[in-house]
Amino acid sequence: MLNNSKILFIGSFPSETKGGSSTASMLLLGTNEFRGNHIIKLDSTLDDISRNLYSSRVIRAIKRFIQLTTILIRDRPQSALIFCGHGWSFIEKGLMVFYMRLFKVKSVLAPNSGLILRTLESSIFRWYVKKVFKSAKYVICQGQYWETTFKSYVSNPNKLKIVKNWLSDSAITSPLPPFSLPTRGKIKLVYLGWLEKYKGILELIESVKQANKKGYSVSLDIWGEGSYKSEIINKIDALNLQQEVILKGWANEKDKIEIYKYQPILVLPSYYEGMPNVVLEAMANGLPVIASNISTLPEIVKHEFNGLLYNLGDEISLTGSIIRLGSDPMLRQQLRDNAKADLTDHESWRASQQLFKLLTSEITSTDLPSILIISDWFEPAYKGGGPITSCYNFCLQFNKSFNISVITSNKDFKSDLQLPVDNNTWINKEYGIKVFYASGLIPYVKQLTKFTNVKANLVYLQGVFSCRFGILPLLLKKLGVLKSQFIIAPRGMLQSGALGQKKKKKKLYLIIARMFGLYKGVQFQATDVTEKNDIRIHTKAKDSQVDVVPNFPNIFTEVDRSHLSKQKIDGAVSLVYYSRIAPKKNLEFYIDVLNHSFEGHIKLGIIGPVEDELYWKKINEKISNLPNNIDVTYYGAMPLKASLEKIQEFHFMVLPTLGENYGHVIVESFSVGVPVIISNKTPWLNLELNKLGWDFDLDITQFRNNVSHILKMNQEDYDQFSEGTTRFIKNEIVPQINELKHQYKLVLNKMFI
Repeated sequence: MLNNSKILFIGSFPSETKGGSSTASMLLLGTNEFRGNHIIKLDSTLDDISRNLYSSRVIRAIKRFIQLTTILIRDRPQSALIFCGHGWSFIEKGLMVFYMRLFKVKSVLAPNSGLILRTLESSIFRWYVKKVFKSAKYVICQGQYWETTFKSYVSNPNKLKIVKNWLSDSAITSPLPPFSLPTRGKIKLVYLGWLEKYKGILELIESVKQANKKGYSVSLDIWGEGSYKSEIINKIDALNLQQEVILKGWANEKDKIEIYKYQPILVLPSYYEGMPNVVLEAMANGLPVIASNISTLPEIVKHEFNGLLYNLGDEISLTGSIIRLGSDPMLRQQLRDNAKADLTDHESWRASQQLFKLLTSEITSTDLPSILIISDWFEPAYKGGGPITSCYNFCLQFNKSFNISVITSNKDFKSDLQLPVDNNTWINKEYGIKVFYASGLIPYVKQLTKFTNVKANLVYLQGVFSCRFGILPLLLKKLGVLKSQFIIAPRGMLQSGALGQKKKKKKLYLIIARMFGLYKGVQFQATDVTEKNDIRIHTKAKDSQVDVVPNFPNIFTEVDRSHLSKQKIDGAVSLVYYSRIAPKKNLEFYIDVLNHSFEGHIKLGIIGPVEDELYWKKINEKISNLPNNIDVTYYGAMPLKASLEKIQEFHFMVLPTLGENYGHVIVESFSVGVPVIISNKTPWLNLELNKLGWDFDLDITQFRNNVSHILKMNQEDYDQFSEGTTRFIKNEIVPQINELKHQYKLVLNKMFI
C-alpha cells in the first residue's frame, strides 16, 4: 500500500458548510486517512446556486483546470478523489478524469447528486457518462440503488464500489437528549437544504395548508437558499401561510444545535436525492423523519421503524404522514429511539478507510486473503440455530475484507429435504460471498481438495464432531492433502452440557484426535474464557493455540415491530421458548416449572426444531398434565425473520439452558424488545440489574417464584424491562460490533503472516 502517496481531493471546502457535498468533504478531512500533507485540496465549491450562470461556470472551470495543471506538475499526485454533481458539474469533473489520465493519475469518481438521473435522460449525456466511468479507476455508489443504476454504464461491475454517506463518529455514538414531548396540538416541521424545484418544497407547503384545514396547528421552518426561493415565497403568500411557514436562510452549526434541541419533524419531499446527509444528521440527533420513497431513502429510512416514507408526488399521503406522526408522541419516540440502529454503517472512519484503500492500493477482490468456511449448515438453513447465525454474521462483517467462500450441505439440520438452492455449483450470494451446497460426499471432497489447495489461505471449521465437515478436513490436513492454515470454532460443542449428549462417542473421538495429532498446528477460536478452558482440557491445545473472540451479536431491523409495545395486565403473562428442542436446551425443566398452582393465565409458545424425538415426546406428555390455566402452542421451526416477528408477540423469552457459549437467541430477543428469563449457564448475567430480564440457578423454586412475580407485573413495570432491552442494544451491542471486528482481524491476520 502506498500510504505516503500524494492524493488529490477535488471537493467542496467552504468556510461554512452548505449542502451535503461540503459537509461530506469537510468531515472526510477530519479523519485519520485524509488528514495530513499527503492530501492536496482543489476546491470546487458552488457558493450560490441561484447565480450559477453558464459564463461564470465556464470561467470557474478554466481557473480550476489551471490549478489542476499546477498541482499535477508540481505535486505529482498518484490518485484523485473527485466529488461531482450532475449536469455541468459532471461534465467538468469528467474532463478532469480524462485529463488526469494523461498524467497517469488514477481517479476515484464520487457522483453525489440525485439529479444525475435527470441528466441521464439525454442520450448524449449517457454516452459521456459511459466514457467517464470507463476512464475512472472506481466509481463510488452511495447505496445499493446507485450501484444498480450505474451498472448499465460500466462493462466491469467491480468498478462500482458502495461507500455510504457518512456522519461524524461522535454524532453517531453520542446519546440522544431526553425525549421532549411536543406541545399538545402543535406540529412543528423543519426542512433543511437547497431551495430548488426538485426538492418538492411547494408540495410540502401545500400539505401544511391541508393539515391546518383539518384542524391541526402545523408550522414549518425552511432553512436554506437557492434559485427557487422566489417561487416558494409566492406559494407562501398565495396560501396565506406567512405566520405558519418561515424562511430562515442557511442553517449554520449553531442554528442546527437549536433546531435539534426542539426536536421538530424533518420532512424531505425530494424528487431526486443521492444519499442525503440531512436525513442522517436528523436521525443522529433524534429528529423523526418523513421522506419520499425515492433513490436511497428507503435504504436509510425503514418505514415505521426509524421514520415514515410516502409515495412521491402524493400530497394526501404526505399530509397524512405529517398528521399521524405529529399527533402521536409514542410513535415519534419509537422512531426516534430506533433512529441510530443502522447509523454505524455511516461512520466517517468507515468511509475514509474504504475510500483510502481504493485510492492508495491496487487490491482487488481476487487479491484479498481467502477464507474457506466449512460448515454442516448455512443459510437458507435455519434449524441448526446459533452455529448458522454465527457463520452468517461473520460473512456479513468480513465480506469486504476477505474473499469468503463456504462449503456446506444442501440440507438443513436433521432434515432429509433439500434446501431451495442449486446443488454442487458455486453460487454467488448477494452479500458478496460464494457458497457450494454439496449433495453428497464425492462432490464435497472434490471441491474441498481443489479449493483449499488452489484458492484458500485459511480454512475456518465451524464445529468439532461432524464427520464430514469437521473430522474429515482435519484428517486430510494431517495426511498432507490440504495445505491451508486451519482455525476451529467449536461453537460450544466442548462445553460440559454439550458433551453430555452422546458422551462416549465424543470422548472417544477426542482421544483418537489427540493421539493422531489432528490438532497440531491448528488454531482455535473460543468465545469466552470458559470455552477456552474447555478447549484446552479436551484437545490439550496450548494456551497460544486458543484465541478468545466473542461472537458477533445479532441486531435485526428488517422485521415488523408492530408488537414492540405489548399490553401487560396483572394476572396474565405470555412466554416463549425459542431454541432447538434438545436436552441441552432444557425445555423439559421449564415445563416442570409451570406444573404448579399459579394464580393467573399463562401462555407458552414454543419455537424451534425438534432435535430429539424421544425428548420431545416426553415433553408433550408433561405438557398434557399442566394445569388448565396454562396454554401451550408449538409453532414449529421457523426462518429467522418469521421467528423474531412471532416472539415479539410475547412478554418474555425463556431459555433454561444447560450451557451456552454465547446465546444468539438472547440477543435476538433483546433486538425486538423482548426481555428474557434464562439460566445462569450463559455469558448473560446480572440481567435484572440492567432491566433485561432474569438469570437463575437451575433451581425450580427460583424459576417458579419468577413466574409468580411476572404474572403480577403491571404495564409500567413491564415497560421498564422492554425499554431496557432496546436501550441495551443501542448503548452496548452496537458499539461492540466495531471492536469485535478489530479483534477478529487481529486473529485472522496472524494466520496469513
